[in-house]
Amino acid sequence: MRSNSQLGKLGEDLAVQMLEAHGYLIHDRNWRCRIGEIDVIAQEGDVWVVIEVKLRTSYQFGSPEEAVGVAKQNRLLKLGQAYASEKDLLDREWRIDVVAILLTTSNKVERIQIFRDAVRGYD
Repeated sequence: MRSNSQLGKLGEDLAVQMLEAHGYLIHDRNWRCRIGEIDVIAQEGDVWVVIEVKLRTSYQFGSPEEAVGVAKQNRLLKLGQAYASEKDLLDREWRIDVVAILLTTSNKVERIQIFRDAVRGYD
């Protein structure tokens, strides 16, 4: 059994591997500001991407992607704006993706999926 922090790190490592395999260029991991934290910041072509990684070991509390509720979506929108402002990227196109990961009881990947443009409300 792994701790939550170990599972979080594993989830982010798995997500980054998958994102890179799909052509994303990773710029930052675990970027923090007073509002919160962004798991991964990447670029896909000309589009900057805020990426939320959600890992679950069962469906007991729903699927990983269902864990990104309205409050989290609103926070991700604010975090994206804060990152773009700090990095002077306000004039760039950006979106929010969610990487959902489900592990088996033996910590093997059962499912990993990228939900592109998963959070709306900006532009």
